[in-house]
Formats: sequence, C-alpha cells, structure tokens
Amino acid sequence: MNRLLLKATIVDTHDDYSPWGECVVGFDDKKCLVVRYRLEDYEEKEESFEDAVMKPEEVWELARIMKVHVVDLPSALEQEFGEELNTYTSYDVHKVFQSVLGFLLDSHIRYRMVRKVIRKYDT
Repeated sequence: MNRLLLKATIVDTHDDYSPWGECVVGFDDKKCLVVRYRLEDYEEKEESFEDAVMKPEEVWELARIMKVHVVDLPSALEQEFGEELNTYTSYDVHKVFQSVLGFLLDSHIRYRMVRKVIRKYDT
C-alpha cells in the first residue's frame, strides 16, 4: 500500500504477537487522510490492509470539527483514540480502528474503504 505522510500510530500490538496489527493515520500523496488497519500474519505469510480514505474536503471538515489544523489531524486522532499498552491483540487493534470509523460516521465525515491482501511466498 502507499506510504503515509505525517503518520501517527494510534495503537499497535506487541512486536512478538502473531498476527501483528496496527492502526495508523496519515496523509497519502493526494492529500487524502487515511486511517489504516494493517494486519501481518507471519504464519499465513499474509499482510492485509483496510484503509478509510477521506477526500480533502472531508479532511477540512474533520479538522473544523476537531478544532485543529489539518496537518495536526493525525496526532489529534492518536491522542483521542490511542493508548500505550503492550497488551493489545490484533482483535483489540481492530476494535480501535472500528471506533475511529464510528467517530467519523457520527461526525458525518464520508470516507471510502479500500481493502488489499498481499500474500508473501517463500523465494
């Protein structure tokens, strides 16, 4: 998946957990805000992504609602939904991702969901 700028990690699992998961937020190269759930399953050799992508006009509206500058949205969402715990499972991380999406829906912020699975094969 494409790289995110001004990325902030909302939550992630402990590095030793499998499957490993993270919920991050940042901007793509089209100035869209992306809330991403990434899951990496070491046993299945598979990496999956779920992205909630907001167009720039929605990003401006979210910044107005949260009373922050647009460039501060990733850190504002991290502060609102993030916790520093080493006990998160991938299921817990996905619940946080769903909470962020619920907040967007409650705030009437439209987004488009993009899902992708990458299979990793032994070479």
